[in-house]
Amino acid sequence: MKTNSQRYQPRSLQSYRILSYILLLALTHHGFRASAFVQSFVAANSHSEATSLSSRSDDFPTEDNNSEEETRHYQINVDEVPLSQTFQKGVVLQRAGDREGALDAYNEFLKAAQSHDVDPSLYAEVYANMGAVYAMKGKGSVRPNDQVRIDYRTKAKDAFTEAVKYRPGLGSAWVNLALLTLAEGKEMGGGEQSKVVSALKEARSCCVRALGMDNEDERSRSLANKLVIDIDAMIKQSGST
Repeated sequence: MKTNSQRYQPRSLQSYRILSYILLLALTHHGFRASAFVQSFVAANSHSEATSLSSRSDDFPTEDNNSEEETRHYQINVDEVPLSQTFQKGVVLQRAGDREGALDAYNEFLKAAQSHDVDPSLYAEVYANMGAVYAMKGKGSVRPNDQVRIDYRTKAKDAFTEAVKYRPGLGSAWVNLALLTLAEGKEMGGGEQSKVVSALKEARSCCVRALGMDNEDERSRSLANKLVIDIDAMIKQSGST
């Protein structure tokens, strides 16, 4: 059993842990979980970067639901380039650190998919990836509460929100929403305590959603569980319930 000293760490150490989580978000956690639509893209090309991001396939639609419709989606071209290549280009550019290039590719993907009435639930991970890119861009602004940082964080949250809107079971996107909300709460600092606690509770709610996903990857579940422990400790220290 954990003692109080083990579970309820000093606020400064908890802040350090949260910063570590945000670094994990930016460097290794892209919110990916492959649908049949996205998984098919990677199957056509064995590039290691794309494959590593799309190794999960737990919740893609069954073949008897809409296989004919999905086959049509796979054949969409943009300027004679298969949409699959547009997606993969975004993945590779994102992993290579070319954020603007990745966003251009993802936006091109979205424009084409939307113009062909592709069901957004089939490419929710594209929104999740865009959220991770925006989160990284926000980290490039070094001053707390800098408007550029705030704008990118807003774009990141909007993208992750779209991801879970179209696929509520995308647990990793819920974790990333929690991380961004915690970052907002941290920057409130000595501001109104009720707003800080509200941010903590919102982040906790996102983590609980992630923990409720039966098929979520272990890394996301582990991170969500650690965040809940830290959040509960900070809420307790604040004197709120």
